[in-house]
Amino acid sequence: MLITLSIKYCLAVFIAGLGLYQLAAMRNGLRGLLFFRKKRYSFLFASFTLIPSLYYFFTWNYRNVTGIIEGNQQAGLFVLSMFVALLFTLCVSSLLNRLQFQLSTHLVKGLEVLKADTFFHAVRRSIRVNIDD
Repeated sequence: MLITLSIKYCLAVFIAGLGLYQLAAMRNGLRGLLFFRKKRYSFLFASFTLIPSLYYFFTWNYRNVTGIIEGNQQAGLFVLSMFVALLFTLCVSSLLNRLQFQLSTHLVKGLEVLKADTFFHAVRRSIRVNIDD
């Protein structure tokens, strides 16, 4: 029973994390992290993932009266699920946007690079620049 509850919790956090990352990327103009080119679709995706996940969290005790996940387990599952959601976001957004951005020659540092490029392009360019130096 605990494994089933843990998987349900991880899935809910993963789905909420996807919506949260899309909302944050949309809000900050990080087009390299977005799944959709139009902000409207990104907002709808974030809404359709965050709202059900929040409902699921706030009604957890009504549906799982006898099941409980302890605090330290819950913290670990939360961090793991958010990390997997971040990796999923980075991979999927890089695959979806791989042809959208032109490879620019100037190197922008930090998260600002994701405004005009995908994560994997930025990493590849950063490695190439460091090897050339």
